[in-house]
Amino acid sequence: MSYLNDVKQKIRGYFKIRGLYKYGIGYLVDTSQGLFVVDPRDQIISRFLLKNGDYGSSTVRFLSRFIAENDHIIFIGPHIGTLLVPLAKIAGSVTAYEADPINFRLLRYNVKINSLQNVAAYNLAVGDKDDIIVSIAHDVLNSGHSSIKIESKPTEPRVPMITVTLQPTWEFAQHKVYSPNAVWVKNFNLHGHTLNEMRDPAFYEYDVSFLGNMDGVRYKEHAERQRFFADLSQRMEGLGLRHYIRHSSGISEEEQIRVIQRSRINLSYRSSCDHDGELSWGLPERCYGVPARGGFLLTDQRRHADDDFDAAKECAMFTDIDDCVAKVQYWLANFEASRAVAEAAYAHVMREHTYEDRARNIITVAQQFRDGWI
Repeated sequence: MSYLNDVKQKIRGYFKIRGLYKYGIGYLVDTSQGLFVVDPRDQIISRFLLKNGDYGSSTVRFLSRFIAENDHIIFIGPHIGTLLVPLAKIAGSVTAYEADPINFRLLRYNVKINSLQNVAAYNLAVGDKDDIIVSIAHDVLNSGHSSIKIESKPTEPRVPMITVTLQPTWEFAQHKVYSPNAVWVKNFNLHGHTLNEMRDPAFYEYDVSFLGNMDGVRYKEHAERQRFFADLSQRMEGLGLRHYIRHSSGISEEEQIRVIQRSRINLSYRSSCDHDGELSWGLPERCYGVPARGGFLLTDQRRHADDDFDAAKECAMFTDIDDCVAKVQYWLANFEASRAVAEAAYAHVMREHTYEDRARNIITVAQQFRDGWI
């Protein structure tokens, strides 16, 4: 039996349950959002539809306020179409990317039984680059696969998935809305300390720190980060600097906050979306979270850094490991200047880089688009 036929057999096996038998494809549910064929094993979206006849109707009502009949929608991860179907009924056209083969199969059925002629659906994953990856064929306890590592599901069937990147759309999109990472102020703040306290050199326990995922064996996207910090740690030791560079697994949030605030320099290098190819254009969340906690950040260069901060007054960047070492030495020798940068970045984050700000901006732009202003 070929590999493809073997995968098909395993996928069919998911539906030989609860009275579906050999030729069953799912349960047909008549909901407030349309007709849906659902996977009865799915414990999240399908379960809600079977039990309540509804999933995400409040989200549909909210989004529908900003969608006109000539609009084009791009759906990334529409699952079986609970949001896509009702929104496609009021939009001009829809392009959908669903990686899960079973969800994609059901999505196509749901588009068809709701008589939608304006939907183009693709069994593709969206990633940071065009590639082929191996992922779990299906998981009934998760509505998406972003947080599932295949090593944690050794008995689950695997399928190859083609990934496409939408990053180049920035170059030709008629209207562009830049919405970078941000901080949730409830979790990212000074945590009882003050910026005035942090102006005292005696406040700090470490010269340089980094806490993050550095398991490059299990997480291939972090292999380069692991290599970088292994080399950097040796250089910091050679310079006699106090450094705290650790894989963050098992370290409590309280300890991570303490290390950030008690370090004169916090580093940022690469992120989970940086695996081969071009680096992601945007700044990782730590580039906002560290300043929100009063820390000074030294980060690798990113295309959108100048869009989010004043490069001369609010951020410090490096190009490679040699430049990183040189910048570490510079900022340690200029402590007051580093604190001026940290305080300016803190003020900017709290003023413009919170999730409340992002939500307001998205709503405003959607309203302007609906009203024809843009």
